[in-house]
Amino acid sequence: FGELYYINKWLEYFPSEPPLIINDWKGPLRFRIDFVRKKSGIEIKTLSPKIRDEVKISSEKQLELNPVINELFLYVLKIEKNDTVGSTLENISKSIEEKLIKKAPSLAVKFRETLLLNNIKVEEYNSNYFFIHEELGYEVREKFPRIESKQLPKGVSRISYFLDLSHCEEFIVDVEDVFKLNK
Repeated sequence: FGELYYINKWLEYFPSEPPLIINDWKGPLRFRIDFVRKKSGIEIKTLSPKIRDEVKISSEKQLELNPVINELFLYVLKIEKNDTVGSTLENISKSIEEKLIKKAPSLAVKFRETLLLNNIKVEEYNSNYFFIHEELGYEVREKFPRIESKQLPKGVSRISYFLDLSHCEEFIVDVEDVFKLNK
């Protein structure tokens, strides 16, 4: 949901820009970061507002800065799943496709192919609605709380952990800054 929501919102923020966000979308391709453009990246996370303010980081490399990705943002959506209010995956997907068909039909095809090749069947998720309570942006920079591969003892790899966002307040940035990264 989070990645599709980000794409749709990006298309709304920048209606006159070429929709290259589709080329930047790496999440379904098993990259470590969901969106990559040049040396910049955006990692998308969703969480329930009813539970703790924690997001799961899937590897020690996910929030790592290096010569390939030297600028990184964490975009967090606090969402609530329900039966009646908000957007479904199918609604968001259709909205994205409609915008892409008008601006760049070849990218609309690429978007649909990405969903199909990764067995993402948005049509099967039309009864679950997701309501956005809050959107947050964080800049991952020095001193951002994270585990990096260089910190791990020899022989330890492929770890995952939870990041408590209450300890990341000094890294909060305007959500619009996160969207401008992929412009």
